[in-house]
Amino acid sequence: MTVTARAFETGALPWWSRYIELTVELGLGTANAGGSTVAQWDHARWDRPLTGVWSGLEPTWVTVDPCRLVDVSIDRGRESWLERYGASSAVFTIEDPDGWLSWSTSSDDLLDTRIGRPARVTARIVATGEVLPLWRGWIEGLDDDFEPSTTPRVKLTCQDGYAQVAHVDMPEQAPVGAGERSDQRVARLLDLADWPKPWRRLDLGRITVQATNLARPISDDLGITADSEGGALYSDRTDTFVFRNRDWLRTDPHAITVQATIGGDTEDFCASSYETTRQGADIVNDVQLARANGTVRRFVDTGSVALYRRRAYQRTDYVCETDQQIDVLAQRILNARSRAQIRIPTVDLEPLDDDALWRFVCEVDYGWRLQLFYEPQTDLAGDTGWERTVQVQGMSYRISPAGWQVTLKVDDARAAGVDTWDGVRGWDRALWGVVA
Repeated sequence: MTVTARAFETGALPWWSRYIELTVELGLGTANAGGSTVAQWDHARWDRPLTGVWSGLEPTWVTVDPCRLVDVSIDRGRESWLERYGASSAVFTIEDPDGWLSWSTSSDDLLDTRIGRPARVTARIVATGEVLPLWRGWIEGLDDDFEPSTTPRVKLTCQDGYAQVAHVDMPEQAPVGAGERSDQRVARLLDLADWPKPWRRLDLGRITVQATNLARPISDDLGITADSEGGALYSDRTDTFVFRNRDWLRTDPHAITVQATIGGDTEDFCASSYETTRQGADIVNDVQLARANGTVRRFVDTGSVALYRRRAYQRTDYVCETDQQIDVLAQRILNARSRAQIRIPTVDLEPLDDDALWRFVCEVDYGWRLQLFYEPQTDLAGDTGWERTVQVQGMSYRISPAGWQVTLKVDDARAAGVDTWDGVRGWDRALWGVVA
């Protein structure tokens, strides 16, 4: 990001510091477990070098001087519920005149800031004093910028725990784990990746899964388990692995109750912009799914095919044990994607002098239900505007002395609304017929 305002670099606090105190911290100190010092962070080494496990969960956090912070970018989430969550990322650009971050020693092995160090971003709400986590993860790249007659800068590129687990790939073995619940499979895979148990929050799974031989990378095995459940797996703002079962978007309080109204006569907040789209890529009317080593089950919306031509979606790698779960997944896709409805992919927010909006952009998270309104700013007859209910799927932050730009990635809440999975109108009672 190109920064035109250089408030951090001149030592002046940005205008938004009246509302938010932003803190970037790096885990460069000594780890501490149970009040005793553990000898790995003090020497910048892992306690168990063969596995990358450390005995203390938390290092001593070192705060980056806010007057040297140039900009912060954070990207989390996915574009729509049909996609799998992946690793989130953060990029910090920092003035580094004395080289303490990356180039002040002749030996890379002696640098405090290196690949694999933890990093985190928090936001303190000035009005209340409450500290909210924005992001946490691990340093993956350090790039220095040396330009004549300018202060050197370092760019720290970071990714969350999902990316760390993706670095782990186990040797193929005899298949194990047949009949495990999906959450049990997730837990066992995280054990193999040496991910600490205190950094997990797992829903009770609704399905059982086939055996795995670990031929896939662990991150892919995790993703396919969540896909087969019809739920989600992601690393949250605190870098805790979260597994959500297939019902989460119809049972989580944040997902079933509107958390904010954006636009309209009763608005909580006003968006700086949003867009609508109607794309052929969003239409699916011929769903062909199968369990691994199973038979493809096909579901077709013939009315949609007549309107938009045939648009197929096919996957044959699900690891659930029963075809009933395949039917649930297929109906979910068909129910949500068989019509060319107007979709709102993003909502842009730029907090200014509204304390409530500042808090909202720091708290909003996956699954949150929002009500969106658009009203034309003209008096022309027929200008009626529109309204949509959506659920947040991801968010990005672009933070500089000039301000905050927050983009929410959203998808239609109808995709996983009440009665989608069970109930009077649910798929267990109102399944489409299988079309050969």
